Amino acid sequence: MTMTGAWWRTPPCIRQSTVLLDFTAYIDGRPNATTAWSKTSGGDRIIVTFWPAQPPRVSYFSVSCPDLKPGDFAEEPVIMASEDDVVLLCVVLGTRAAIAKRDSFDYFVYQAAGGCGMPSSSLKPLKHPGPSRIFHDCNVGLLRCRGSKLDDGLPTLRSHGSKGDGFYVIAALRYASMVPGRYDLYTYDSRTEEWATKVALLRQEQELGHHSSHKHTKVITVGGKAGTMGWVDLWRGILFCDVLREDHTVPLCYVALPAPLNPDRKLQGGPRVARDIAVVNGCIKHMSVADFDFIADDWTAATWSRKALEKGSWQPGCKVHASQISARKKKPVQFELLPKLVDDQGTPQPTLERLHTAHPTLSLHEDNVVYFGWLALTLAPALRFPVLTTTPRRPPLRTGDHRLQPTQPTLQGRL
Repeated sequence: MTMTGAWWRTPPCIRQSTVLLDFTAYIDGRPNATTAWSKTSGGDRIIVTFWPAQPPRVSYFSVSCPDLKPGDFAEEPVIMASEDDVVLLCVVLGTRAAIAKRDSFDYFVYQAAGGCGMPSSSLKPLKHPGPSRIFHDCNVGLLRCRGSKLDDGLPTLRSHGSKGDGFYVIAALRYASMVPGRYDLYTYDSRTEEWATKVALLRQEQELGHHSSHKHTKVITVGGKAGTMGWVDLWRGILFCDVLREDHTVPLCYVALPAPLNPDRKLQGGPRVARDIAVVNGCIKHMSVADFDFIADDWTAATWSRKALEKGSWQPGCKVHASQISARKKKPVQFELLPKLVDDQGTPQPTLERLHTAHPTLSLHEDNVVYFGWLALTLAPALRFPVLTTTPRRPPLRTGDHRLQPTQPTLQGRL
């Protein structure tokens, strides 16, 4: 397949620095200006393309192996982590049985072009971390840093959109054994292109409490000279780790999340349906939706925040009830796009209290803005795509998906 002529399409102009990104791929080989290619561990060509869109529209990415059939993917490729202009992807080829074989996982690092004068986007196969290691998107994250020399000292977090090569570190935290508070920290440094393993220990005085059943839900990147990252259990708390420390054993620090809005409700199921956390403008922001279920009823959303690199406590932010939000008054055109809901007497409801909303996603650049969707989305960096202004093509068809024009509706609201 060539990448010129009628097949070539440029992505749209993304005015914001972040996009709402579906982390599961569509299987399609159509290219655009974001396309990059490489080869799998088996020698097959692989092509990755992004289809960015302005929020609250959803952005997608597609993967294709021109030498193979769509059925040769053991499962749909996924994005495991993203930071600034770097994306970590996982691809598994073969039969469904290949999913159980850890050495059959291929990892790739996609790096977006930096705009005018910068090289084109690239796709680089990542050295396999080893047959005994398998990562999931809930326990792996990316740290993007300034500088590129090994003797630069401890680098700081690279600002989004900054120029220069820099380097990145991939970090994964996994529970090591039955020893309380002991974890394995796996890191990959793009400067050395090697994996390293360290022991991460929780302080003994923190080994008791709710975090004894800590389950990673999301990874956040805080930054700083020590390269602080946080492994979050959205029901309970955060395990902070300085991934750039040179010690063979690195300490972990546990910080509990704010108390639930509804303390009588049992914390069970997937927390991503009703909660989110993100680092925004130097603060860690947490959001929770109370009394959430799939029954159309009034719900309450609240936010908290704390300084990212300082000690302190959670400070309450905004709190709002769905019954108080009127979409018709402020956004009459957008309100017409929402599902038409009526009460028991058949009267149209102009508020959101009876609308089935889920998966709150905090904006990374607008204060107190949250997106609600009907599926789990991740607010990811816009990858510094070239600033182009042509109309985007519709995303391709996902394997096994019968939607000819896939759409993922989202709502944008300010708390």
